[in-house]
Amino acid sequence: MTGLDNLKAAWSAGGALMPLLIFTSAAVWYWILVLSGHLSRRRAAALQAAIAETEGRDDRGFIDLPSLRQLPPTLRRRRFEALALDELAPVDREFQLLRVLVQLAPFLGLLGTVLGIIECLRHFDATSPAAGVGAGIAQALITTGAGIAAALPGVIALPLLRRRRDEVAALLRDLEMQLLPAATNRVERLKS
Repeated sequence: MTGLDNLKAAWSAGGALMPLLIFTSAAVWYWILVLSGHLSRRRAAALQAAIAETEGRDDRGFIDLPSLRQLPPTLRRRRFEALALDELAPVDREFQLLRVLVQLAPFLGLLGTVLGIIECLRHFDATSPAAGVGAGIAQALITTGAGIAAALPGVIALPLLRRRRDEVAALLRDLEMQLLPAATNRVERLKS
């Protein structure tokens, strides 16, 4: 039996939840890649270049700092808040979606386990106690394993991606401190 034949056998033995578990696994990987793209080192480098530009160095940034500096402090703050929101809001939404998928996958596996046990019990009667039990146990174990396998990449990636998100947020705070007058920062922090 080849690897492909084993996958086909597991797919059919896993029961009706296998397509949903495969979809969940693919979605977890997709959102890990999307978040990785949003939190790429290239973005962090652009933020660091913007900070360097505020300090008088001439690295290239993605913010038009000269025009931003010409704005009055309140408009400058609004423009900067819009920038920070553009950077972090989509990332936070995608984190939430990835968390939901990672939490959902083991429960789908558990549901498959329950359905497999029900299948075992349905075939278990006094006349032929062993008939059909193997298929139900196989379904229970395969869906449990598939649920865990679907969640595992997200469980590993979430803390790593969270750390990258926090680094980008720290760079945004540094940039805010460079761009906005200290008095404006203090007043706004007191208001919130």
